[in-house]
Amino acid sequence: MFVKKPTLVVVFLGANDAAVNHKREYAVSLDEYEKNMRAILSMYKNVPRIVVTPPPIIEKDRVRHARETTAFNMPDRLYQHTEKYADVAEKVGREMGVGVADAFDRFEKLGGGDLSEYFTDGLHFSERGEEVLFELVMETIKHTYPWVSWERLNLDAPLHGELAEKNT
Repeated sequence: MFVKKPTLVVVFLGANDAAVNHKREYAVSLDEYEKNMRAILSMYKNVPRIVVTPPPIIEKDRVRHARETTAFNMPDRLYQHTEKYADVAEKVGREMGVGVADAFDRFEKLGGGDLSEYFTDGLHFSERGEEVLFELVMETIKHTYPWVSWERLNLDAPLHGELAEKNT
């Protein structure tokens, strides 16, 4: 199946799957999301795997973003809706016995009600947000798969933009 067996697989899905309102073309139902997560993780049964839950959404910033970029006055992501996807990701990871990097919980605990430092538009990470996510994934590797040397890990997957181009 693999040209080269991966050292570690990190599955980070959910922020787009939980889209609502005018971004429904991205949306995936919770049932389909769970099924997809299980299928992806099952493809790599004999490989260390980590699930990263989607982070929380800052709705007020998503409203601002929608107003600036579209004709909509409503957010394309909702906090409570995204939280359901985070819960499913965590549940699937735990049930399948893989590492779970709970980004939703980590950012909630850091933000103290104001997460704007960690996101540029209520969805995408700022530089500080990327640092927090990196630290979380590294902690999860160390805790769950201490024999994996993260310093030698290479990215061997298409980036989001590359996938989007193939699907248009």
